[in-house]
Amino acid sequence: MIGGMAQHTKEPPDYEVELSRRILVSEQRRALLLAIVLVVLTGIITLHALTMSQKHELYFLYRWLGGLMLAAALYEGFLSWILLRMIRAGRTPAQWRLYGNALTELALPTVIAWAAARHIPPSHAITGLATYPYFLIILLSTLRLDFRLCFFTGFVAWGGFTFLCIMHWTELEAAWGGPLSGVHFGFFMRGVMYLVYGAVAAIVSSRIRHTLEETMSTMQERERVTQLFGQHLSPVVVNQLLTQPTGVTSEMRDVCIMVLDIRNFTTYSEDRPADEVVAYLNTLWGFMVRNVNEHEGFLNKFLGDGFLAVFGAPLSSGIDCKNAVTASRKILKELDEMTASGKLPETRVGIALHAGQAIVGVIGSEGKREYTVIGDVVNVAFRIEAINKELGTQLLISGPVRRIAAVGDAVPMAPIPIRGRHEPVELFKVV
Repeated sequence: MIGGMAQHTKEPPDYEVELSRRILVSEQRRALLLAIVLVVLTGIITLHALTMSQKHELYFLYRWLGGLMLAAALYEGFLSWILLRMIRAGRTPAQWRLYGNALTELALPTVIAWAAARHIPPSHAITGLATYPYFLIILLSTLRLDFRLCFFTGFVAWGGFTFLCIMHWTELEAAWGGPLSGVHFGFFMRGVMYLVYGAVAAIVSSRIRHTLEETMSTMQERERVTQLFGQHLSPVVVNQLLTQPTGVTSEMRDVCIMVLDIRNFTTYSEDRPADEVVAYLNTLWGFMVRNVNEHEGFLNKFLGDGFLAVFGAPLSSGIDCKNAVTASRKILKELDEMTASGKLPETRVGIALHAGQAIVGVIGSEGKREYTVIGDVVNVAFRIEAINKELGTQLLISGPVRRIAAVGDAVPMAPIPIRGRHEPVELFKVV
């Protein structure tokens, strides 16, 4: 009953495509499991028939049931094979075919019970082993993760059972030893239970599907955030973005920019093997990026022998300038400790901090997008960092950073003109 592909007019989200594929995998395994169960049942029935004399009144019934079970097992095995091919081809069965398959599967216990009722008392056939597959098929329907399909399965089981009762109602009443109201109510409730089982399976499958959708959607969102912000956000900030995705759209934001540069890096690297230079940079970036992350900063990009970090975007802590100053001081302190212990060669860096408004958000093409910061505050931060070289300082902060972060021990520097600015920028040395 399975074949063909469903037509889609709207491209679904990636996680829905993956969820559909996984549901199809679950359907394939459900069919395979049902085939295995039917093969086992066929074997049991066949062995039982072989132990009986051919003159036994149920001999031909068991042979016929064994053949029916085997045919059903072959059908489920063939269905499993078809679904496996569709999974590998990336195809999806049309929904109506899944409903048709449910009808086909539920016809098995109905036919078995009807056939058994021709050889044994109908009350035994309809309430005995012959109708047990109804429960198995309803139970396995939860693997389809489709609310309506699960409920439909329970409804069809109820319909099959009701059909059997109607066909043999006279015999059922005759076999009942008590008041007729008892047989009416008993078989009515047995049929209702199939509807209840179908409803429960529908609720369970719906809940499982909802949980999977939430999990896969969260994973996709986490992957999207990671792609936008690279590998340079702390896990805490990533989790915050997943719950409150502030700053993903372009907007004007108050930020504090950190620009860091390694002094004399060209001289250091020109006479050393490439792997040694890379190991040196990795050691530096290891503790420097960690300090940025620990103080809720975002490392926007590496610049060869330096990097640009942002405090206040994509999320603001409310004390972004203070965090930037603290992170800078810790970077310098840890650098001094590592050079003193011999873990790093003698290394000096220049760090500049400047605060102001900038445009933050995602820019790029369909194939390449990244989160970035644009504005005069970034340009000024780079020029302040260059002044570190002229003054021989390691950490310079601008007037806005000093005021906002309330850095009391900052040493004022003589006003220095900055290219592109009409008036000098207040600069302070931090030690």
